Amino acid sequence: MMTLIPAAPWSSAASPEQFYQCEEPRAANSSEDTSEPGVCSQFGGVLFEEVEVTSVNCSVLEGVRCYGDRSFTKDRVPCVRYNGHYFPSILLYSVFLGILGVDRFCLGYTCLGVAKLLTLGAVGVWWVVDVILLLTGATVPNGGFSWEQFY
Repeated sequence: MMTLIPAAPWSSAASPEQFYQCEEPRAANSSEDTSEPGVCSQFGGVLFEEVEVTSVNCSVLEGVRCYGDRSFTKDRVPCVRYNGHYFPSILLYSVFLGILGVDRFCLGYTCLGVAKLLTLGAVGVWWVVDVILLLTGATVPNGGFSWEQFY
C-alpha cells in the first residue's frame, strides 16, 4: 500500500479562496463598457439589492496543483471596496471621542473633523447627532468604501 503525501495542495476552480487570487473590481471610465469583466459603474450600496455585481478573472496561486485551467472567471463578485473601517470601532470613537471629531477623522471627513474639534462637537449637539447618524446608517466611510466585514 502506497501513501501519497503531496508537497502542495490540489485544487480546482471550486476550491476555497485561499488557493487562488482574483483581480479587484475597478471603477469604470466614462467611455468604458460596464459589461466587461471586473468593471463596476458604482461601488457599495445600503441594501443587498443595490450592490452591483461583476465577474473577475482569477488564477490559481503558485505552488498549488490544479486539476483544470489555472485561470478562470469568477461570476457574481460584489462591487464593494473596503479600507479597514469597522463599525463597532467607529461607534466607540464617536461615543467616547466624538466631541473632539475623532470619528470624522477616522472616516475620512477631515474638514468636518476639524470643524467638530474646533467647536467641541458644537457644544455636544453635533456629537449626539453623529452618534444617531452612525446608528441609523446615514454616516458611512468616505470615498465609496463599505464597512469591513467580521469573519
